[in-house]
Amino acid sequence: MCVLNRNKTPQKITFDWKSEKVTDDVSNRATQFDTIPYRIRDLWQKQDLGTTKTPLSAEVPGHDALALRLDKM
Repeated sequence: MCVLNRNKTPQKITFDWKSEKVTDDVSNRATQFDTIPYRIRDLWQKQDLGTTKTPLSAEVPGHDALALRLDKM
């Protein structure tokens, strides 16, 4: 998953996994964050950020992206 900041200034984000549905129409896949937890990894910083059991809070620098890998637990 990727969060893109197209602004010049940093943007704080909060993403509540359980209230969002993420789908990929190309591969015909969808997540079920409300029933299946995932581990979250920041691919640029090479850090674990927790799980989808709690909302994600982050700051994305201007003209940058937050690239995340989600793995089922």
